[in-house]
Amino acid sequence: MPFRAEAMYSNVVSQEEAVESLCRDIASDELPRSILFEGPAYSAKLTTALETARVLSCERTTPAEPPDIDRETYVPWDCDCPSCRRHRILAHPDLLVIGPRAFRPEIAAAGAALVTDNCVQTRYLFLRSCRKLLKRFDFQLFAHEEPRLTKAMPSVRALEELSDSIDPSRPAAVAEGKKTAKAVAEALALAEKLESLVASTTPVFMIRAAENWARLAPNGKRKTVIIENADRMLDSSRNALLKVLEEPPETAEFILTTSRRGAMIQTVLSRVRSYRFARRPPAVERGIISRVFKSGFESGLDRFFTQEMPTAGSGLQLLADRFADSVCAEAETRNAYRGAFLTVGIPGESPESVLAEAKAATGAFGASDDSYEYSFIAFLGSLSWRLRELARSAVPDELDALARWNAAIRDAQTGYESFNLPPNTLADRMLESLRRSS
Repeated sequence: MPFRAEAMYSNVVSQEEAVESLCRDIASDELPRSILFEGPAYSAKLTTALETARVLSCERTTPAEPPDIDRETYVPWDCDCPSCRRHRILAHPDLLVIGPRAFRPEIAAAGAALVTDNCVQTRYLFLRSCRKLLKRFDFQLFAHEEPRLTKAMPSVRALEELSDSIDPSRPAAVAEGKKTAKAVAEALALAEKLESLVASTTPVFMIRAAENWARLAPNGKRKTVIIENADRMLDSSRNALLKVLEEPPETAEFILTTSRRGAMIQTVLSRVRSYRFARRPPAVERGIISRVFKSGFESGLDRFFTQEMPTAGSGLQLLADRFADSVCAEAETRNAYRGAFLTVGIPGESPESVLAEAKAATGAFGASDDSYEYSFIAFLGSLSWRLRELARSAVPDELDALARWNAAIRDAQTGYESFNLPPNTLADRMLESLRRSS
């Protein structure tokens, strides 16, 4: 029977190269205990990591099966063993997930899909999106740091109860209509509180707690520690991670993910095997939005999730568009560019005024309102998207300017994620850098 990776990772769309490599390594029992999934945002890195954890823990498999086995019967998504059932709802005791990310956009999009079509698929989608956030408050990650959980626990318990009510594996699932919409709204409100309590960089105490946990015997076959956005660590956390990657426990798998391989230190990269995830074609992303999220949104996944981020005024993406266009307008005035840049900007508005509006709409990018802590990275991501759109119709001189502006945006992101600098200061510095680079 031919080798068929797609049946093993059937919920991972259009990442054939990474999935084929993983399947071969797993089937031949050659998967290293420390691996890295690298690639752009929204390329299914976390989905693949969670599926890898499920496959490694499946009670119906044995190691070192030949690589030409029938993939239709090898660890399918709907495997009914107790381990796979718990992994599908992200409730397995042998799974830890660490690291910062934006949670509410996915929860909002999954909730909208659930309200549109309350079925088993959308219940899993919404349940898993909520539990990705809840996993950040796992007691195992707060060993000897329990007081840090005090503020979060009421919201954690409430969101757990809500997600349990939507669990498709339970006999009594949430009802249609108003009850479903109410549950989604309540979940979003709880997620807003909890997301503000998730650290923007992975703290060292969590890395140490995960290491100690991983060295204990698993409940099943294998423990898995997933560290999302592993590039967002301070030196103390990186050093603690290096120690465990040097000698990972025999019964544990460490899966790191990053959208910025260049921000990873070489000593970490030398201790992991990398699997590359590609940016998926626009048509594939639109298909995912339509089929999975039940939406007719016509753009890519990054823009789709950006629109789900709550913000005041005209919306975060539109603010980013106007800010980019106002910078372009200044550059055109100074450098006599041909004028193709301007599309949605308001004639005559300054970058300072748009930036001030963005700050007002997001609580100074979270500085004065913790519920908008995510917004600075979202704003930068929206700017990068806008620059890619502008590049499609740009001439060489404009392309050079856009490349320099994109570097300034990346510098602001690094300052926020790696050095924990204030977003207000970084935004102002970024504007100065954009002007110098025009």
